[in-house]
Amino acid sequence: MVSNTKAAVKLFTHPNSPFGAKIYWALQYKRAEFDLIYVNPLTRNEIAFTEQGVVPILKVGEAWLQDSSENCLWLDDVYPKRPFSGETDEQREGILEADQWVTDNIVALHFRACIDKGDGQTTKRNARRMATLYFQS
Repeated sequence: MVSNTKAAVKLFTHPNSPFGAKIYWALQYKRAEFDLIYVNPLTRNEIAFTEQGVVPILKVGEAWLQDSSENCLWLDDVYPKRPFSGETDEQREGILEADQWVTDNIVALHFRACIDKGDGQTTKRNARRMATLYFQS
């Protein structure tokens, strides 16, 4: 649940980051209260006070973590109720394998669609924006 107060958990992300969305929905699934902070991809002023350079960033207490898959595993450790990474090592391995496949294939296809739609200025602008966000995440 997105919090209206200062929660111990903070998610820093771009509004259209697929990796940030993964962490957002993991937090929702865990029913964790968290603050959602959108980061301007050009200025990054919202994360200027940290040593972190790219998003998504998850902050729990005083600890920071960047990788979205690692964040999801970390959330299972921090919030053990309602696990989403499996009950056994074998299940966790299968889930991580599927997660990597989605990252390597589906996310790439999402960005590819921005490039393949045409040759107009809007398509080119969207492709540049998506590429910038992808390579920053």
